Amino acid sequence: MWAFSYAVWIASFDYGRALFFACTLNIFALFIPPLYLHWLLLYFNRCRPFKVAIPYMVSIIIAFFGYSSLYIAGVEERNIFTHFPVSGPLHYVFLAEWFVIVVYGIARLIIEYNKEQEPQKKKQILCIFIGLLVGFAAGSTNFLLMVGIDIISPFASSLVLVFPVMIGYAMLKYNLMNVRVISTQILLLILNVMSFALFLTATSKAEYIFKGFFSALVLIVSYLLIKNYNQETTRKEELIRLSNELKRANMELTRLDKSKSEFISIASHQLRTPLTAIKGYISLILEGAYGDNLEKRNDALNKIFLANERLIQLVEDLLNITHIESGKMDFHFEKIHIEEIIDELYDMFIIRAKEKGLDLQKDLPHTPVPAIHSDRSKLREVISNLMDNAIKYTQKGFVRISVAQEEQYIRIVVADSGMGISEESMKTLFRKFSRGTDSTKVYTEGTGLGLYVGRNLIESQGGRIYARSEGVGKGSEFIIEMPIHNNK
Repeated sequence: MWAFSYAVWIASFDYGRALFFACTLNIFALFIPPLYLHWLLLYFNRCRPFKVAIPYMVSIIIAFFGYSSLYIAGVEERNIFTHFPVSGPLHYVFLAEWFVIVVYGIARLIIEYNKEQEPQKKKQILCIFIGLLVGFAAGSTNFLLMVGIDIISPFASSLVLVFPVMIGYAMLKYNLMNVRVISTQILLLILNVMSFALFLTATSKAEYIFKGFFSALVLIVSYLLIKNYNQETTRKEELIRLSNELKRANMELTRLDKSKSEFISIASHQLRTPLTAIKGYISLILEGAYGDNLEKRNDALNKIFLANERLIQLVEDLLNITHIESGKMDFHFEKIHIEEIIDELYDMFIIRAKEKGLDLQKDLPHTPVPAIHSDRSKLREVISNLMDNAIKYTQKGFVRISVAQEEQYIRIVVADSGMGISEESMKTLFRKFSRGTDSTKVYTEGTGLGLYVGRNLIESQGGRIYARSEGVGKGSEFIIEMPIHNNK
């Protein structure tokens, strides 16, 4: 109707006729921005009633004054046109609506394009964006002439055809919309228009009844066909969606099965190592390999003890992983003063640090920090593991544990002057069975479970754990942040 009114207006040489069709085409133009906005929001599944209701209401209200001078003040000779419409006060309101919707549309397309990961969908959005930018910019050249700004050739408005061309291209090339559905709907629309036109040609009462019945029948059949086709399309889309979900579920099951196999393989290897050591030393003792040498026999027994301790720790870590991943980890929360745990661990590790020639430092604030709400044994286990690692992987220099209050949390830092952490190792540091590339050279018996378990234990208590290092050979820091206990 807009195109028909535009064509009649262009061909009009009579003032009254030109004014009528100028008003008519501009009334239809009122609904282009809200219809475009509605379609765009539907395309991105962001359509909400309140988002489209206001533009429609503005256009409807202005349309009531569409044939008055409030909307189109009149027609006069401008540029090459003999009867060009002149903007009235309400037309400026429409221009403001047009501008807001076009700017929003451009912004929305840019945002969605940057967020979209699927290549085909990105190409669809790009086609819409080009069509919108060129088409609406071309259409806006008419508005400049309507408000008296004659700086652009009126033929520039013909570029508005870029919009339907780009949409059509996206439909055919990138499957923007279901072409079969659109084609069916267009065909049925043509049939309904033809049947209605046939009804208007009736010349008698009987002919009106017959042609009216025929038009109604075409309309009903068209509605049922479209409804049935839409239902079929919806079912197909649902089947595709369910099929994709099933594929993702199968991929996840395959991944989990692979992870389980890897877990069993690595866990078996880790369990076999200390058991083999225990078996070997016991066998040597039973066979009398050490004879009456009490010192060698005690050394073998000590190694058996250490291997057994590693075995116990490994089993404990594996049990913790099972509880964590099944969501069955039990926590016994209580009010804790972190300085008490630090003092205990410092006393426990000081002798070992001295034996290795390391300076074990403790940095506690003069004023006690607020209490935290945590599981004491599990928090102690995590900090102990960090201190143990720091001593293991530091050949010379210091290991320092410090506590400080930072806003609404307590920060515990275990720092060392050891081997440091590479940027590559930092990415996988807290993953299951993950160890730094150089750590195996210093300590071969690590399991790669301690940090993984520690992260889960801390995060399950509302805290945070992370690491920092300037690089290999430059030491490292492991930081735990726990929220302050709220007495309320």
